[in-house]
Amino acid sequence: MNRFLRLFAAAFFLSTRLGAQCPVILNCPASPGALCDHSANDPKLWNENYWLDPATGLHDLSDAPTPLVLRALDTCSNAGFHISYVLRLDLDRDGSWETAVYSDSLNPANTVFYNNLNVPGGIPRAFDERPVPDPEKYRFALELGTAGDTTLARIRWNTETAPDIYVDPQLPDIFCGVQWKVHSNIGGAAHCAYPFTTRDCAPPTTHCLPGLSVDIPPVKAVQIWATDMLLYAEDNQTPASQLAIGIRKAGSGSGFPLAPNGTPVQSVWFECDELGPNTIELWSLDLAGNADSCTAEVFVHDNPGYCVDWSPYTCIKQYCSGTGLAGVSIEIQGTHPSLPPLSLFTHPNDNGCASLEGFPLLGSYRLHPSKDNDPPGATLEDAARVARHLDGSEPFTDPYQWIAADVNRDAVVDSVDILEIIQVASGAQTQWSNNQSWRFVPFHYVFLSPNPLADSIPSTININSAAWPTGLDFVAVRIGDVDACVPVTTGEAAARILRAGIQPNPTAGGAIFHVQISQTTPLQLEIFDLNGRAVFRAPYPAAAGRQAIEVPASAFPGPGVYSWRLQAGQEVSSGKVIRL
Repeated sequence: MNRFLRLFAAAFFLSTRLGAQCPVILNCPASPGALCDHSANDPKLWNENYWLDPATGLHDLSDAPTPLVLRALDTCSNAGFHISYVLRLDLDRDGSWETAVYSDSLNPANTVFYNNLNVPGGIPRAFDERPVPDPEKYRFALELGTAGDTTLARIRWNTETAPDIYVDPQLPDIFCGVQWKVHSNIGGAAHCAYPFTTRDCAPPTTHCLPGLSVDIPPVKAVQIWATDMLLYAEDNQTPASQLAIGIRKAGSGSGFPLAPNGTPVQSVWFECDELGPNTIELWSLDLAGNADSCTAEVFVHDNPGYCVDWSPYTCIKQYCSGTGLAGVSIEIQGTHPSLPPLSLFTHPNDNGCASLEGFPLLGSYRLHPSKDNDPPGATLEDAARVARHLDGSEPFTDPYQWIAADVNRDAVVDSVDILEIIQVASGAQTQWSNNQSWRFVPFHYVFLSPNPLADSIPSTININSAAWPTGLDFVAVRIGDVDACVPVTTGEAAARILRAGIQPNPTAGGAIFHVQISQTTPLQLEIFDLNGRAVFRAPYPAAAGRQAIEVPASAFPGPGVYSWRLQAGQEVSSGKVIRL
């Protein structure tokens, strides 16, 4: 192909050298061109057994209307001139032209002389399979016209029946070249030659199914295939059976979804934490690299209840930040009918959670977390904060502040606590006199008011394997760190849901949502049934800290598994609840 490009470049050079003489070609391209095709392939053209499109493997060459126009100006005292063209085609798609059409000796209707650049005379082949008589078959032609003092020459098709009606030729999407010659009647000449290709630029059209409802299987994850969501896809050039189809979860990427090995992503998985409506993107890709997508909803349900995790676990979350606390030792003490009294230990992961599955939990047990390997977390600002609480200028608003401030653990917050905080903050004291560095409170414990320290605050959770409670979480309070909730960044931070849980779960009636948020913001609670339909929606005003939101029994129309969604500002927490 490079040899042909060099010949064309030389022809273009000649035309520019002769441009100052007569005649003059006004629109010879300076570089190879590319024509963008948005039209649909016509199966009645270039469709014979001897034509082959290697991209599709079909004997139907993709084609497109191809406008080819020359503008020439007679600068030879209106002596007139003769215009001709040679159209070169790479019909076997090997990168070199093997077939040519000559305007000075035009082919018969519905005929190109294939390979006539290599074999004298070539092989006559048809390109027009329309069911019309031979005089109405297309043939190559040269159309001449004028626009002012400029002559326009076009490579066109017409028919023997209607020789004055011209249309742009439907050329295959192949490597082509055209050479124009303009000869003046008094001897001057101009030449213009350039290669070009026609490229499919139109994306496919992808149509998704309007929605799909699926149930989670026992493996607690369901696989959705791209073909599950496809209604149909079509393209102007690529056959539907050869379109690549890919799928992804909406918002998880851009462009056509490809696996690391470069193949289309054929499926996505939805797990138990994705019950309810989920949006997917379905993509199609044609052989030219054009892509299109549509979106659809996948409603994931758990009608059999496979997502209900009955294996017990416990989580340790830090007061205010809500993040898991690592390095905690959880002692499990209890009795077993076949074993002596047990005292086992487990340690949460980096998220602060530990599974109790696998322990011989048959009988009565007690969970007791502890952590005393951190230095005391107190500053002079914490001492000042306790002082403001005592003088009434800034009373505590959260019961965990009382726990953090009661550093000597005498169930009273007073000046003695302030003095010990100052001792620790100044380095004169390296540990608390009568307390560990952390104290743990069951998450669902309800404090007394107005003085949370007036009652004996539990530090353990008692459980019975015959009726496991679903709330085995603890809140971790760092002793002395009274200002744990004070933001350390400047400006107004976004509201955060630090903890959210529902009790009882399962429930035979209504339920209570236990929520802790970082700052005052309206809450929006929504409950969905297994079809993804909202069955309950209500706003709740909420202040920073912990609160309980009561949900009436009417929020659950009947027995089953429901999904809940709690939103505070831009942050969302979600989960599941079972209505018995």
